[in-house]
Amino acid sequence: MPITPSHPSIFPDEFSRDERAIAALPTSITAFVGRAARGPVDEPVRLASFADFARSFGGLETDAPLGRALQEFFENGGREAIAVRVAKHAKAARLEHGAVRLSAASDGDWGNQLRIRIRRGLDSAFHLQIRDGVTGRIETHPSLTFRDSPRRIDRVVNAHSQLVRWTAASPRADAPILEHAPQRATGKTPWSDDAASTKVERAARGSCGCELTASDFIGSAKHANQQGLYALERVDLFNLLVIPPYRDGRDVDVALWKSAAGYCERRRALLLVDPRRGCASPEDARRLLETLGLRAPHAAILLARPPHAGSEQLSSGAAAGMFARTDAQRGVWRAPAGLGATLNGVRRSGSDSLADDSACVAARRMALFLERSLQHGLRWAESERNDESLWARIRASAGDFMHGFFRLGAFPGRTPRDAYFVRCDEETTSQRDIERWIVNVVVGFAPLRPAEFVTIALQQMTKLPS
Repeated sequence: MPITPSHPSIFPDEFSRDERAIAALPTSITAFVGRAARGPVDEPVRLASFADFARSFGGLETDAPLGRALQEFFENGGREAIAVRVAKHAKAARLEHGAVRLSAASDGDWGNQLRIRIRRGLDSAFHLQIRDGVTGRIETHPSLTFRDSPRRIDRVVNAHSQLVRWTAASPRADAPILEHAPQRATGKTPWSDDAASTKVERAARGSCGCELTASDFIGSAKHANQQGLYALERVDLFNLLVIPPYRDGRDVDVALWKSAAGYCERRRALLLVDPRRGCASPEDARRLLETLGLRAPHAAILLARPPHAGSEQLSSGAAAGMFARTDAQRGVWRAPAGLGATLNGVRRSGSDSLADDSACVAARRMALFLERSLQHGLRWAESERNDESLWARIRASAGDFMHGFFRLGAFPGRTPRDAYFVRCDEETTSQRDIERWIVNVVVGFAPLRPAEFVTIALQQMTKLPS
């Protein structure tokens, strides 16, 4: 809500250039939580490209929309993503050939297409080949042994294989080597001949698990196991959150949207909600957000396009990529609208009826960015005494940071006084606050019109008063 400050604020002529500079934190790291064909479960994985996703999670799958969301993100300018795979009661496929006992590197029915081939080497060594029948990839691990050495099979496989893991007890040093047939049968390859390689038996098959529900993403209230959505607790920073439909053609449950919105509010992130079926206009989108209770500043924005002939709705993955591209090219304070907001891989109808809301989204994201950066950049105050000297240095440091964005055109206004303010003094920090080791900082910026400020209130711990 715009306010008019009642006290003088800090402006550039008060700056001291030897103050600790505040660094701008990232603005478009996007977390994706959903169903994938393979890969680690309930573990955040950082990705810099869709190729990274394909290597870790298996690429595009019809019944696993997480891949499509990531593809649209990178196609539209996304640079850094965090993917969390959710699976319920999934199992990893198992392979056994003599003393060799392996499991697929991750849960899922992809592992049912694995095969292994063992050939004897010199002395007590042997060579292991593993083939992924889904991708055709073959791994070769030469000169393995069952003896206690750096080349013992369990050590090598667990350290270097992308396809399998040794999950059994350590192998016996005197275990016999059971070699596969050196020649394949006529008309077969080594990977289709059961005598030349070993396949996953039916009783040892893996699975992708049961159909997902909201509870599989939400987890327990205490988040003790950090599963599903709360696996992101192991990540220091993300700015946007995307939860694709569990399967194509199915909407995300309302309970999950509400939990995700609350989590985003706590983590100072923005939740992007995919359009639901029947959501055909901006008015429908706003009504749906109100129905879901997702109007909190950090909670959500639903993106949709009217379904004209030959058009597609804007997905949250594509929107996140578009935000990232706009941030890199024009700044987080710029709304992703106009010619620079074209979408790759998604057909547009030509209507931009949500343009009126785009500036509000940009202002919300700018507020989150400033709050995070200022909070992180003022941590040095923890080792300082809470007095007027500290307040002056905070004003200078935060003011220098804000003035840098004013010079970039992030805030409207011809003078700094119309664009932003920083307050940290005896009126923001009372004697009671000092006794509690707290310094309060109030920062305002004008996102849309000069001198109409959105305020950010920060609390920073300080040194024990002397």
